[in-house]
Amino acid sequence: MNKRTILAIATSFLALAFLSVGIVSAWFLNLKQTQSIEASTSGIVFSYTVDSETTTVDTGTNCKTFDAGNLTFFGPDDPDAAYCFTYSPTCVLVVEYTNKCKVNIDINIDVVSATTPADGDPYCAGIITGSELEVEETVETLDTYFTENELTNEYTISSLAPAESAKIYLYLYGYQPTTASNNDFLSESYGFTLTMTAIKEVA
Repeated sequence: MNKRTILAIATSFLALAFLSVGIVSAWFLNLKQTQSIEASTSGIVFSYTVDSETTTVDTGTNCKTFDAGNLTFFGPDDPDAAYCFTYSPTCVLVVEYTNKCKVNIDINIDVVSATTPADGDPYCAGIITGSELEVEETVETLDTYFTENELTNEYTISSLAPAESAKIYLYLYGYQPTTASNNDFLSESYGFTLTMTAIKEVA
């Protein structure tokens, strides 16, 4: 089936680090700060609603700003990171999309770090799922857990019918590639970019 891209909505959310508290094999900090959402339409429309227990600013449909909540930093070799990540994820945003046009659409979604970090520098990362994650009981690193469960920073809502809605779960976390000699990186600012692209199905 031929498809053509009708609409692209790019969303940028900036998060600033405020408070750090060490937990298990991860670093924890509180995120604040907001960024405007820029959107444009061209013949096709969908709405989105951002919701989270840690979201406190201007939530709701097509919100323009919000607080990202809390973030936990993990290292590449943390053996129980998968358990910590799934047992008590600190920043989970639930985004619900509704098709407002008269044809089926696909919505492609991805999340990346707002900036390209230098080698060895920490950064904000994320994965997107269609349902909440279950607690992972095995002892393994995040990289292994993500690979084995095919979890990535990209997700597609397929064939969303007119007036139908679908949810995604955006799990945000911090990644510290190297063993830090101190915790100075916890006072730095980190951001991410969420991109949503609607694609109209053409018969």
